[in-house]
Amino acid sequence: MNPGRITPDDVLGACDAAGAAREPVTAGEVADRLGCQRDTARNRLEELVERGELRSKAVEAGQRVWWRPATESRSLGAVEELLPVEARHDHLTTELRDVFDRISDAFYALDTDWRFTYVNERAEELIDYRGEGLVGENVWEVFEWAADSKLKSEYHAAMETQEPTVFEFYYPEPLDAWYEINAYPSETGLSVYFRDISERKSQTRALREREEQLSRLMENVPGMVYRCRNERGWPMEFVSDACRDLTGYAPDAVERDEVVWGEDVIVDADREAVWEGTQTAVTDREPFSITYRIETVGGERRWVRSHGRGIFDDDGELVLLEGIISDITTRKERERELEEHRSWYRTLVENFPNGAVALVNRDLRYVTFGGTPEGDSGVTRTELEGELLRDALPAELADVVVPRYRAALDGEISAFEESVGDETYQFHFHPVRDDDGEVFAALGLSQDVTDRRAYQRQLEQSNERLESFASMLAHELRNPVAIGQIYAQQLSSQPDSEAVEYVEEAFDRIEDMINVMLVLTRGEEAVSDRTTLRLLPVARDVWEEIDTADGTLETDGDCTVAADETYLRHLLRNLFENALQHGGPDVTVTVGGLPTGFYVEDDGAGIPPDERETVFQAGYTTAADGGGAGLGLAFVSELAAAYDWEVDVLESEAGGARFELRGVGREQRT
Repeated sequence: MNPGRITPDDVLGACDAAGAAREPVTAGEVADRLGCQRDTARNRLEELVERGELRSKAVEAGQRVWWRPATESRSLGAVEELLPVEARHDHLTTELRDVFDRISDAFYALDTDWRFTYVNERAEELIDYRGEGLVGENVWEVFEWAADSKLKSEYHAAMETQEPTVFEFYYPEPLDAWYEINAYPSETGLSVYFRDISERKSQTRALREREEQLSRLMENVPGMVYRCRNERGWPMEFVSDACRDLTGYAPDAVERDEVVWGEDVIVDADREAVWEGTQTAVTDREPFSITYRIETVGGERRWVRSHGRGIFDDDGELVLLEGIISDITTRKERERELEEHRSWYRTLVENFPNGAVALVNRDLRYVTFGGTPEGDSGVTRTELEGELLRDALPAELADVVVPRYRAALDGEISAFEESVGDETYQFHFHPVRDDDGEVFAALGLSQDVTDRRAYQRQLEQSNERLESFASMLAHELRNPVAIGQIYAQQLSSQPDSEAVEYVEEAFDRIEDMINVMLVLTRGEEAVSDRTTLRLLPVARDVWEEIDTADGTLETDGDCTVAADETYLRHLLRNLFENALQHGGPDVTVTVGGLPTGFYVEDDGAGIPPDERETVFQAGYTTAADGGGAGLGLAFVSELAAAYDWEVDVLESEAGGARFELRGVGREQRT
């Protein structure tokens, strides 16, 4: 029926048809009768209340009922006018009894003393469980258990207010049933209709339990539950609250198509694949599982997986799609990372230099194996995978690696060298853990270092021979140098004193070269015990000893140095001569202290940045034509290393070279 055409008279007719005479009705009952919306029926009922043709009352659980107020029936009045008073009374009583007996619902009447005055057959069946009759009995004496119940409070309220009431009530044993009770008061008593609603209550309770179970299920499902139509926009008829967590959109906005899933949520590049995959599945009446990307309300891209199936009616027509959409972004990221790791591992396995790499499971079987020895051994990776280590390896090698693999599976890391037969191997064993930190495999790496170790031994032997030769040479040179220096001093009184100075200088130079050679070849072993020295007095003394021409020495704060004085003097002499050689005869050299050392700088040409790493190498010189051997700065570097100092070459403020030595007061390393 068109809601706009429903009249108050239609509603009055529906009220009369919905139940017995003057029985309260609900808006839902009227709406069912008229085929309209409940709100329409409620509005018309309220209009009738305003007109005084109906009365209304709120009952339990917020429900409201309406009924027609008691007025004299026109047909009954006509009958009464034709009969004498006593006859009219008997006629009315008989008519009422016939009406009440025909009522399918249970009915009984109570007077103002709460005594039964009438009980129809259905009521006797339900509540006269003793079979002793109820008429004339006091209801509260028959039902003693109801003295403090809702039944009594509702009856008394109806009598006091003279307004009907509707409520649900549970009758205990022996009835053990729920009843809907309609009580209508009058000045002479209370008329009560009641019907068994146990089945309806059971259904309602079961429905509520199913709804609660469904609600809990949807709350715990790892994703968004949905129901949609099979259209390209995927219009959603229902989405669970998880929609907000998944997309940022409110569920009701998606259900009202304010947000269209197939247009606003699914990434454009994936829409066609989602449609085709779904259509293939529903055509075959198979479940579908489709992975695609969505874009959240904040613009974030996420990967999701939709698991669902088509819902078909009895005629085989597709009605809806139902399923769950889960966020798999983290899984996708892990899969990508895992594939990267697999790629890296494959690269490592296939290109591991001069050795082997293997992954072993907890059963001590090869998961994978690779590296250069694979090709040399004639055993392929496929043949080794799945094999026990003891079966795949020579016994001598298995005795070495199997215990280490077991230790790695217990969480132990190890690295060592071991000779197996004529070969020497360097081994590394590491536990491999999962995301929970549990060890599930062991990684083993081995490299053949036989040639490397042989070369190291040769180098060590060569160094030993070189050191022995240097020591022997130094020893052999020191004796004639010492004799020459003695005799040169005796010649100093001769007229040709300039020649004597050259001889003395030459011997001193040879002495310097001997010291340089020893430091270069023997390193830390060449230096003797340290003495605490003041830097500036030593620096001035060294400056006076060399030919400084027109050069100038300036000082900037003193410091103490822990070193052998002979070697400190050689270091300063080499730095001074380097400044004079590259800065010219009028160079200014400055010696000053640093928080943990000292510096020597000049105002000469400086050292280009790209040469500062090579100036300390033995043989490096820019003055080879002037007789430079390239040992001076190499001696500075080696002496600093022997003393565990730090040395850097920088640019001075004047643009020249600046050498900084730090850590010069530290104790000698052990």
